[in-house]
Amino acid sequence: MVADAALAASLAALAVVTALVLVVPIASIGTPPPFVIVLWAVALMAPLTLRRPYPLAVLALMTAHFPFYWAVGQVNEIASWLALGVAVYSAASYGARPRAGWVSGSCLVLLTGVVAVLNVVFGAVNPLVLVTVSLFNALPFLLGWPLGAMTRRLRDYRAELEQRNRQLDREREANARRAVLEERVRIARELHDVVAHHVSVIAIQAGVARRLFHSRPSEATEAIASVETASRQAVADLQQLVGVLRRRFACPIVFR
Repeated sequence: MVADAALAASLAALAVVTALVLVVPIASIGTPPPFVIVLWAVALMAPLTLRRPYPLAVLALMTAHFPFYWAVGQVNEIASWLALGVAVYSAASYGARPRAGWVSGSCLVLLTGVVAVLNVVFGAVNPLVLVTVSLFNALPFLLGWPLGAMTRRLRDYRAELEQRNRQLDREREANARRAVLEERVRIARELHDVVAHHVSVIAIQAGVARRLFHSRPSEATEAIASVETASRQAVADLQQLVGVLRRRFACPIVFR
């Protein structure tokens, strides 16, 4: 809204400057005093402050005000056409579809009819003049609507891309978590297999040595040697597995 207020103030300043410098010196006798020119320009541009939240209402208000703005139709006057073009652009860019199209079309038809009636009332019944004036009044619609529609499509396309990027990020995170979980499960399985195998051998050989310790000492000694061998093999296998993990994950894993 701050940016739109700045835009409205800039267009009001442009309207005042062009009116006082370019329009007034060549205008007819019915020129309003300077303070009325300033207030009229501000009143014409003020609705643009709300062009984003209420684009269709702003367009309707600008269209109703436009034909009765004192400088419309005079030489070197451009600010009112720019303001109307901004309102049409805002309706195409921010208005709800398809209501925005109907409102813009209705405003164009209404503006053309009102301007034609005013020209007939004030004596300009030349068909060429009426067609020329109607074309000039249609320029804000013919230029503002395509620009607004293109901006809307670009904004929707950018929003869709951002949504897809967020979805891809979520999928990548989910895949990364799934891969980490699967790797942890695989590592746990390998550790379990290595430790369970050697511990089972150690337990069996230790039980044999305990039973044969007094009756057959030689066989008990062999069983204890098997326990020693299994223990050393378990340590070697664990060291090898930890080394693989250290190289794969590049983390300082220390086995003691």
